[in-house]
Amino acid sequence: MLEEQEMRSAESKADKAFTRFTFIIPTSLLVTLTYIQLYVTKSIYSPGAWVLPYVSVVAIALAIKEYFFAPKFQRSPSQYLTALVYHIILAIFLIFAAPTDSGYIFTWVLVVVSFYVRLNPRYIFISYLGLLFTQISILLYRDIVTLNQIVTSTIEFVIIISISQLVISSRKYANEELGITKRSLKKQQFERQRLLSLINNMGEAVIATDDKGKVLLYNAATLNLLDTNQSLDNKSIDKILDLKDKNGRSVNLSKLMKSSPTGLTNNDLIHEFAPGDFINMYINIAPIKLGFKEDIGSGYIIMIRDITKEKSLQDERDEFISVVSHELRTPAAIAEGGVSNAIFAIENKVSKGEVLNALNESHEQILFLSSMINDLATLSRAERTDKKLEIKTIKPDELLEEIAKDYQDQAKEKKLSFSISSAKDTKSIKSSELYLREILQNFITNSLKYTKQGSIIVHVRSNSNGDAVFSVADSGIGLSKSDKRHIFDKFFRSEDYRTRESSGTGLGLYVTLKLANRLNASIDVESELNKGSTFTITVPSYKK
Repeated sequence: MLEEQEMRSAESKADKAFTRFTFIIPTSLLVTLTYIQLYVTKSIYSPGAWVLPYVSVVAIALAIKEYFFAPKFQRSPSQYLTALVYHIILAIFLIFAAPTDSGYIFTWVLVVVSFYVRLNPRYIFISYLGLLFTQISILLYRDIVTLNQIVTSTIEFVIIISISQLVISSRKYANEELGITKRSLKKQQFERQRLLSLINNMGEAVIATDDKGKVLLYNAATLNLLDTNQSLDNKSIDKILDLKDKNGRSVNLSKLMKSSPTGLTNNDLIHEFAPGDFINMYINIAPIKLGFKEDIGSGYIIMIRDITKEKSLQDERDEFISVVSHELRTPAAIAEGGVSNAIFAIENKVSKGEVLNALNESHEQILFLSSMINDLATLSRAERTDKKLEIKTIKPDELLEEIAKDYQDQAKEKKLSFSISSAKDTKSIKSSELYLREILQNFITNSLKYTKQGSIIVHVRSNSNGDAVFSVADSGIGLSKSDKRHIFDKFFRSEDYRTRESSGTGLGLYVTLKLANRLNASIDVESELNKGSTFTITVPSYKK
């Protein structure tokens, strides 16, 4: 687009220059020189001197009209009329007023060239016929039909035609070269548009720069990545990307490109929008070579991708593996030590009580490991969004009764009041019974674990949208405000000594939240330290 505008600007300047040098300047000079010759040398052909004021005014008027009112090359009736009038006034001047053998006849070249450029080249012979008519009229009007004058007029005619044809040929070749340039430009523009269309359909940001790092080309994904709608043309790549390495040091991408002649790939850089606001970037830089020599370079192609999410997941995975390894190592070591102690006790004929204590301790740790493995398996299943849920119609009150039966005995052992209830107008929902059952079991298990006395009440109702609202309320130890903010974090366990009295993996509520997200359900927690907690989950009918 920029090249096309420059081409049009050049054509416009050429058009005005042509008008200036074929109309304004020649007409002004011709009129000025004629009047100088009239008043100084007195060589103007006197019988026709009366035509000078008229042809001068008309010529100047036509020149001004051409410059101000017809700045573009065009073919129209008014242009043909202008050319005809210009031929006529020049012929009148040459016939009636121009000095004999003065050379004014050669101004006809301008008329011929102008006619060729502005009008139809096929009718150029009309100008030549006009010239021939004018020369014959001069000889007849001035009664100078002699062999000498006929030969002179013939020579002038041939020279004028030769000069005109030479200028026309030069113009023709220039037009052909201009046409080739235009076709080449259009082809380049087509290729550029095709390239832009291609890279604009790419999901990754693509930037093309010159060898100094100035942006030449970019796609829409680049603007989206950089969160801007400003033009990046001709801007330095270092002003567009505020890059830092993993240690927080600034990175000059231009220097990095020049120091890597074979290209480079880096996924440890960040682009900082503002302090504390940044994205992780994957950057691939490929140099573009115009030739086979190393010192002939034209720039670089830079591909950028936002990998903030991938980096976050990678960090989370590394942290998860580290924490799981640590959490598994302790119970595995205790279980191994308990079994070793039991073996040692048996070999040394120690009392059965000590052997049983060692085995019981190992058994508890193995159960803890089993519980953690089950939680991890459930977590893995909850995070697999590609796995389809088994959706079925669920009656919330019936599901609650089934689950409660499994916990009646545990409640009795702890001497807790355990009750379930459901509203009369509770409606059925469509959801995953497996996931919903696991969520409710986690809530009830936690209530039983952290309630030493009092009651546990499980209730279900339907809200105005037809969603099932389950709540598990207990009179247990409750949560502090700081603990409440972190209860759904993985491997989180309260520092409260009463929490530490019972074993736990710290994954239960984290898994519960993941399962709830799969069901498009929302969880609300109300809790006060030493007064109990109420966990509420609102489960809508699942929509595909």
